[in-house]
Amino acid sequence: VTGVQTCALPISDYPILPGAAATLTVKQTPASLTKTAGDGTKAAAASRVVFSAAVTDANGQGIAGISVLFTLSNGATLSDSTGTPTVVPNVTVTTDSTGTASVLVTFGTTQLGTFPITASTAGLAPVTFTFTVTPGLYNQLLIVSGNHQTGVVGMALASPLVVKAADSFGNGIDGIDVTFSITPSAGSIPTSIVTTTGGGLASIVWTLGPLVGPSSLAASVKSQPAVQFPASTTSNVTFTATAGLTLTLSTTQLTFSAILNNTPAQQSFTISSPNGSLNWTASNVPSWLTLSANSGTSPSTVGVSIN
Repeated sequence: VTGVQTCALPISDYPILPGAAATLTVKQTPASLTKTAGDGTKAAAASRVVFSAAVTDANGQGIAGISVLFTLSNGATLSDSTGTPTVVPNVTVTTDSTGTASVLVTFGTTQLGTFPITASTAGLAPVTFTFTVTPGLYNQLLIVSGNHQTGVVGMALASPLVVKAADSFGNGIDGIDVTFSITPSAGSIPTSIVTTTGGGLASIVWTLGPLVGPSSLAASVKSQPAVQFPASTTSNVTFTATAGLTLTLSTTQLTFSAILNNTPAQQSFTISSPNGSLNWTASNVPSWLTLSANSGTSPSTVGVSIN
């Protein structure tokens, strides 16, 4: 591929006709393709960035009219020279009078990380740009897991409470301080402030209080010097859990061996509770079994006999 430039020279340099001007046509051959703008950009989701590459000859002069293909692998949307997004992951742009081809890239909103863009033209080695998509400004606090659990009075819930500090697209933001707050009757937590890590996540273990029934725990993000808050932020969420009482059996299965003309020996199990003394009642006892007690207060040891 060649480009053409035309220039006028005085007759004194090229004596063809006295007092006339001569036209000299110079053919340029593309020698290199280089990155000129956009490479290494790090910006928030949905940012718009221009990426440019230049086609030059052996003397470093730009060549107009050369087709340059920009190819994107992931993480953004390519646009043509008018800024209109393309429906395919590549677009061809013709170099301008300086030999430069440019493309407008709109970063994606849900895929974070570093991604490549390749620029190529016939006969020359391609070049690869990289760009990094980061979360936007803090916008919302989201419940990830741990809500609406049922547990035992005075004991830790089975799963931790997990929240996510995110931008307006739901991308997690690390380094945000989340404040967890709880009333004494609702239980306890090991700390009140947890800083988000691992994609904007903060978690805490909730040990239920002494009261049976539903309780709540609040999580919030308060104004912080290092965090910019748009006007429409959601910075408070509430977890709920239900506390109950529990009885524990020392075993859930007893095995008796039948002996001809002989009654198997009595066996026993223990009823206890982490909540202290609780009243209990046995039910659905089959007729061929006899319990030493059909009700009582924990802790209790109950004998089981075969009739």
